[in-house]
Amino acid sequence: MKKLFIIVFSLVMARCLMAQGSAETYIAKGNQYFEQGFPAQAVECYNKALEIGGDNAKAYYNMALAYANMELYKQAIETFKKMETLGFSSNESLRNMGLCYSRIGDPSKAIEAWKAAVEKNSRDAVSYYYMGNAYIMKGQSKNAMASWAKAVEINPVYGAVYSSMGSYYEQAGLYGKAIDSYRKALKIMPNDVNLCLALGNLCMELDEYNDAIDYYKRAINYDSAYADAYCNLGAALAKKDRHEEAIEAYLSALEYKPKDANTQYNMGVSYFRLHNTPKARECMLAALKVDPKHEASKHALKVMR
Repeated sequence: MKKLFIIVFSLVMARCLMAQGSAETYIAKGNQYFEQGFPAQAVECYNKALEIGGDNAKAYYNMALAYANMELYKQAIETFKKMETLGFSSNESLRNMGLCYSRIGDPSKAIEAWKAAVEKNSRDAVSYYYMGNAYIMKGQSKNAMASWAKAVEINPVYGAVYSSMGSYYEQAGLYGKAIDSYRKALKIMPNDVNLCLALGNLCMELDEYNDAIDYYKRAINYDSAYADAYCNLGAALAKKDRHEEAIEAYLSALEYKPKDANTQYNMGVSYFRLHNTPKARECMLAALKVDPKHEASKHALKVMR
């Protein structure tokens, strides 16, 4: 009997090992599907792994990421919650659950998840950054600033934090602070064309046209097809009465964004300043072709009659 028991026990162990191996195989196959851009098939594999091998933190976590990849955020959240129930939660799973809550427009739940994430890892600068953005969505700027300050305390070269600070200050009309924040971000992320454009726009608001020109040119240097940068460069050059250069910039903008009524209108204004009324009228008519309700172009045509 003793020998028989050992044989039976060995067979049970063998089956368990086979099941475990199969579960890992399905997880590996799911990961392969996910990396190849097939998240739905990945979910099927992760479910199969759970069916064969029972609860598995890796399978749940990867399945939640696959759901999020398909923008099935509620399913992803439910999977992350399942991990919590089973005691499988990690800093990464809680952080990603917060992101899913933010995607469905629930900043309060997102903040709860990120607070739980930093309890797991107090050095998680990313969760503090996300938390700050969520507080802004809730209109709690003081809490946002505190979260962002914590993020850059942990990671002083976290450029995205300074960028978010700049965006907040800009929307609040605190242009000086916005410029300081954007410049800090740009020092860390020197090739970020959106930061260059934002700084150029703020300089335009403050009538600092030479600085605006420099920032727009810097954006174009990094992205030669950036239509908005060309258009705004043209506006800055026009403010300095450099209308020939402004027209060149507008033409470049239209090359990459041909159906832009504002660019056509601005170019028409520069032609008018150069006393080229026929070309100015041509631009205004082109603007109205794109946008028949473009009031500035309608007014300009009346003035040029």
